[in-house]
Amino acid sequence: THKGGGDAAARGGAGGGGSGAGSNANGATTTNCVGATAPAGGGNGGTGPTSGSFSGTNGFAPGGGGAGSRNSSGTLTPGASGGSGRVILTVQAIAKTDQSITFGALSNKTYGDSSFALTATASSGLGVSYTSSDTNVASISGSTLTILKAGSTTITASQSGDDSYNAAASVPQTLTVAKASQSISFVLDPASGAAGTTRALNAYATSLLPVVYESSNPSVARVSGSTLTLLAAGEVTITASQAGNDNYSAAPSVPQTLTVTAAVSGFTTWNGGNSTMTPELLSKYAIGGASNSTATSEQPTTSLTSSLFSMTAVVRTNDSKLVITPKATASLGTSWDYSVTATNSTNQASVPSGFERKVFSLHPSNNSKVFMRLQSVYTP
Repeated sequence: THKGGGDAAARGGAGGGGSGAGSNANGATTTNCVGATAPAGGGNGGTGPTSGSFSGTNGFAPGGGGAGSRNSSGTLTPGASGGSGRVILTVQAIAKTDQSITFGALSNKTYGDSSFALTATASSGLGVSYTSSDTNVASISGSTLTILKAGSTTITASQSGDDSYNAAASVPQTLTVAKASQSISFVLDPASGAAGTTRALNAYATSLLPVVYESSNPSVARVSGSTLTLLAAGEVTITASQAGNDNYSAAPSVPQTLTVTAAVSGFTTWNGGNSTMTPELLSKYAIGGASNSTATSEQPTTSLTSSLFSMTAVVRTNDSKLVITPKATASLGTSWDYSVTATNSTNQASVPSGFERKVFSLHPSNNSKVFMRLQSVYTP
């Protein structure tokens, strides 16, 4: 409580009381200001403050006290009290508003599906952000989700709030990405072939994953990688398969039936349809790898060391009617009974299908000369 002014002292008769200036009150939430009362015979009471400066608002100033008086009988009448002023300062805190997120369940997806937009909304109208618990399965940029592999991940929608809204409770949804299906295209064309021939298999999987082949009877037809070799007469099933991986399910296997016929002499075809055989034609047909009777053939080569004599030649292996035998002798006047060893060369480069490059070798011992030949015998 602040008094508006000092009390006016009575000074005999109707002397005037002093006027006291009231002080301003500052900072109180509720403040009473009272003007001074003039005693009898005094002058006007002190003047209250004409304005009050309070924290956050201006106050109301009380009036000054009234003048005192004395009547003819000497009775003193006090002056009126100064009025009271009251200031009430109300501070009101505005609370943030709660908000919520609406984020529906995510439909199942399949590996290979296109990217799609996430559509969660916040009741505040503020933007929603998203996270993926497994970024190997799905990545998020803004509100766009991209599928990266098959699997499961949790997509969480969040809104952190602002000056007017509290953070919303995050909403998680599970995204399941299934493996994609795949199929195989596989046709054996032709569906038959002669023993002693080879061909390339060319099945195709829609996943672009490699296809594996299997023969039901490797003694009739053998598979190595994607190469099929026909060995003997009979019927065989060649099956193409693809087992799948992390993103693709296994493809349904595709079987194809192949009929293998017995090996037949290819000399007539090789000789342009002429079945007449001469020693020169037989030699070229059997040795050198010529593709036909007029084509160039590879000539045999020889090698001699102090302990080994060898001949390397490309010989036909796909005609059961043809037999090629290595023979050797130390003298042309004697029998060709020297022991010769035949092995496959480690170098099969540029060797045509139906031929092999072989190495024929012998030990000359103490002979100063040694002769070797390849004998070709064809039985129609």
